[in-house]
This record gives sequence, C-alpha cells and structure tokens, in this order.
Amino acid sequence: MKHLFIILISILLLSFPLYGQETGVLFLSLENGELVYYEEGDDDNEGKYVGEIDNGEPNGQGTFIWSDGTKYVGEYKNGLPNGHGTETWSDGSKY
Repeated sequence: MKHLFIILISILLLSFPLYGQETGVLFLSLENGELVYYEEGDDDNEGKYVGEIDNGEPNGQGTFIWSDGTKYVGEYKNGLPNGHGTETWSDGSKY
C-alpha cells in the first residue's frame, strides 16, 4: 500500500506542470528590436504561432508560420524555438 501511495504522489507531482500550459494562437511582431507576442494579429503581415503557451509565450510543442509561408514545427521554450523541430520553406525544402 505504501508503494502505491508513493507512485500516485509521484504521478501527481510530475504531471502538475502540464496543467499550467494552455493551447492557443499568438501573433509575433518586432517592436523596438524585441520580439513581442499578441493574442490578435494579421495573418497576412505577421508570423502566427499555434501551440502550447505559457506566460503569453510559445512554450512546448507548436507551429510557427511566417507570412511568406515558411513553417517551423517543433519545440519552443520562452518564446523561441528550442530542441527538436523542422523548418519548411515555401518552396518545400526542409531543414
């Protein structure tokens, strides 16, 4: 019974950070040399992120699409690509 209790507590503690993340859409703009994310924007002129968000920034798994059609699908941390991901340019070439 003690082992079961320890396992349940471990699962709860390890899954706790997952509850803090939400999923949504953010738009990216460059203001005074800094990247700024907004909840509303223009698909034709601004980059658009769809995925996990934490504290108003991409954080977790997501997709970013630039206005020219270039797309990055992968991991983000603190608003920037971080970890594994794939960038696909509008001509279909990938990196």
